[in-house]
Amino acid sequence: MIPTSLKTGYDLDTLSADIQGLIESLGYVKAHIVGHDWGGAIAWHFAQKFPNLLNRLAVLNAPHPQRFTQELLSNFDQLRRSWYVLTFQVPALPEWLIQQNLQRLVKTLFQDQSIRKGAFTTQDTEIYQAALEKPGVLAAALSYYRQLLSPQTWLANWGRSPSPIAAPTLILWGEEDFFFSQKLLEGIEQLVTAPLKLKFLPNCGHWVQQEAPQTVNRELLEFLRTPDKL
Repeated sequence: MIPTSLKTGYDLDTLSADIQGLIESLGYVKAHIVGHDWGGAIAWHFAQKFPNLLNRLAVLNAPHPQRFTQELLSNFDQLRRSWYVLTFQVPALPEWLIQQNLQRLVKTLFQDQSIRKGAFTTQDTEIYQAALEKPGVLAAALSYYRQLLSPQTWLANWGRSPSPIAAPTLILWGEEDFFFSQKLLEGIEQLVTAPLKLKFLPNCGHWVQQEAPQTVNRELLEFLRTPDKL
């Protein structure tokens, strides 16, 4: 756990506590948690930090955060895929570079990296671009990456094994994810003591919910509606 004085608001402890507050303020005892990419990282952490509030966990193309940082430093293939995470640790410069190439970057990130073309329209990318052009948004977006690899995060996790997930868990994974290697899923069953289902989606990249929305929705509904089995 990161000391309160060192938290930035983008650390996983704080983000998970935000979800805790949302669940409790809405008057619920437990909730299903579903997340993709960064949302998935937060979902993994929430499942460990607040197991009493979790009913079921579903993650879409999101590796366990601690497993990701381990692979980032020991797996050249994952380092090649995630070089930008290290680049984002430099203060201010990444924001400036992205601003100079924002339109092209957004198109590359969403349209070009999608395996199933047509998942993102030009209008979709224009919406993302407009959001990222707002003052402070880029710095906020990069703060997630900076906090993940910050010295205080490393010290907080040093020598600690991840707490096992005690809730039924579903992992949906686009087989052709450009950003995350499937090696990140090796041994995932050791992190989940409850029933676990891992389903790969063929001919699908990182943006599974946009590339295969019907399949993703069907799998999620089946998983969330059948609490007695996977």
